[in-house]
Amino acid sequence: NSDFDDSITGLWDAAAVVGRFTENTTVRDIIFVSGGQYQSSVGNGSAPQLYSPTTYRGMIASNGSVTWPTDWLGTLPSARIGMGGVEVNGKLYLTGGSVGRENDPPPPEAAVLTSLVTSDFKLFELGSNGSNFIYQPTALQTPISPRSRHAMVKVTVPKENGGSDALAYVYVIGGRGAAPRPRRARGAREPPGPPHTDTDHRLARRLQPRAGGPRRGAPSDQRLPRVRHGRDRRRHHRHRAVPEEAEIG
Repeated sequence: NSDFDDSITGLWDAAAVVGRFTENTTVRDIIFVSGGQYQSSVGNGSAPQLYSPTTYRGMIASNGSVTWPTDWLGTLPSARIGMGGVEVNGKLYLTGGSVGRENDPPPPEAAVLTSLVTSDFKLFELGSNGSNFIYQPTALQTPISPRSRHAMVKVTVPKENGGSDALAYVYVIGGRGAAPRPRRARGAREPPGPPHTDTDHRLARRLQPRAGGPRRGAPSDQRLPRVRHGRDRRRHHRHRAVPEEAEIG
């Protein structure tokens, strides 16, 4: 659509929020598209990765067509990708995502960005540097944790006793979380060390007890235990205890 933005030929990984907004007797269905990426270096030579800090407003007509007026554009605190979004009682909530940078984006954040739709169906300037969103960097930390490229669903509860605002529940589903710290399973063996050299084998033979028993005259506390061989060794391994459960990280 030429009304969207002539400088952008495509946009992906953005957050799209659709809502029905009322002002006096005017009711409008509007879609707000925030952030996203519009240029990739994949298959594009040395071109940099480019991300958008802009919020676009699309007016949805009764026949389903969308027009993108350019008389108003909103602004995020920074370029972002991978956010989820919903509208609740005239407010926009964008969750998670990560900051868009020229190189690979950093890990997902636990942020929530909030804005309010004005009487002329725009967004208030609420944040710093002319941003239309209040940025809360850790509002999604408990119990959901950092997240990006996730789904969000709103479930509205009917109004009671003539209340002005309906209660709503918002569900955050799936997505990419922060990478967990790797843990070794309980009972797992250590990874094998470097291969033995000829010197190692000669030293091992020198320290191994003689077939006839411990060295004559050695103190009892320095005598080495009997080395198991053949059938006796197999019997020993057959009766080893096996852990009942393995806790995988």
